Amino acid sequence: MAGYAWLKDEDRRGDAVPPSTLLAFCWSAAIQIGLIRALTWAVTRGDRFMPRTFVDDLNYTSLVYYVTGAIVLLSVAALVLLWTRLTSVLDLWVMVAICMLITEKTLVTLGMTTRFSLGWYVSRALVVAVSIAVLIALLSDLMRLHATLLRSQHQQRTLNAELDHRVKNVLATVSAIIAQTPKSHSAQAD
Repeated sequence: MAGYAWLKDEDRRGDAVPPSTLLAFCWSAAIQIGLIRALTWAVTRGDRFMPRTFVDDLNYTSLVYYVTGAIVLLSVAALVLLWTRLTSVLDLWVMVAICMLITEKTLVTLGMTTRFSLGWYVSRALVVAVSIAVLIALLSDLMRLHATLLRSQHQQRTLNAELDHRVKNVLATVSAIIAQTPKSHSAQAD
């Protein structure tokens, strides 16, 4: 999120290579699949080298609190950075998602000591609720923009038809005047 906030106002059109959507999708999918495979292999093969995050099935180690605390601080920094560069509706909804992340991680850091406790369920429900709210807001905004675009296209077609009609009227008038002009010259010559 901080990378998006930092780089979103940069003008990269001059040195950018025109992207191929299919190529970008394929590269993105290949990188994600490769990363997932590498991380899965590292976790399964190197399990004994991974830091312990649970004391038992329910209780976290202190490492979890330090990591989630660091995530909260980084998220607050990203939120402040995004706030200072706020330019679009998308930025507002990204800020809502960051606030949700901060709230959830704060619950983990300060209020929740075990898995499957009330705080654990509240934080999971919060993630789902905010995700649904952001999705609904983005979809409704997209539908509003689409309706505005359709209205403006209809207005443009109406204006074009009116302009076409008026130009035809002017041309018909000019044509009638031109048609009358030779008759008036020949009537004056006689």
